[in-house]
Amino acid sequence: MKATLANGDLAPIPGVYIKVMNINKTRVLGFSGDSVMIQAKILPDLSDGKGANYSDTNIMGRSSPVTTYSYSDKRAFSLEWKFIALKVDDLDENLRHKRILESCVYPRDEISGAPFMPPPICKILYGRLLGDSPICAVLRSYSVKYDTSQVFNEYSKLPYRFDMSLQFETMYSSSKLPGQEKIAKMGM
Repeated sequence: MKATLANGDLAPIPGVYIKVMNINKTRVLGFSGDSVMIQAKILPDLSDGKGANYSDTNIMGRSSPVTTYSYSDKRAFSLEWKFIALKVDDLDENLRHKRILESCVYPRDEISGAPFMPPPICKILYGRLLGDSPICAVLRSYSVKYDTSQVFNEYSKLPYRFDMSLQFETMYSSSKLPGQEKIAKMGM
């Protein structure tokens, strides 16, 4: 796979994206439709983890407690999304994508009169590392690092390269909760 297109632009990496679901189908930062897809142009750093919790039960007459499984923690993963601009138009796109990702921790505006709706759910695909198909996740937190040693745009002050740390938790419908067999076969 080539890293750049014929015109010198960075080529999007197939199979690595964040899709922000737009339930209300409203126009968001120049995008409209069911979702907004942000494709990686530089491979993001990935950390993935999940834990299991066990309880110790003391039994009279035993020298050590009996350990039993209680429950599993939520699967959490983080992405270090890298933004880079090769030309001025890329700065606008990076700023739009950054703001769309930032909006994923805020409640959505509700048109029906309720005070708020929860933030949108994201569908994330990172090759086959997180699973064989996109997984649903909520953005728990983000942080952006602007490196002052990078060249920046004089008007917006946005650097031509910056990183955004994104911490996600997976979401499953109750009928599709993963078990050991599903993980071993499909890597959910």
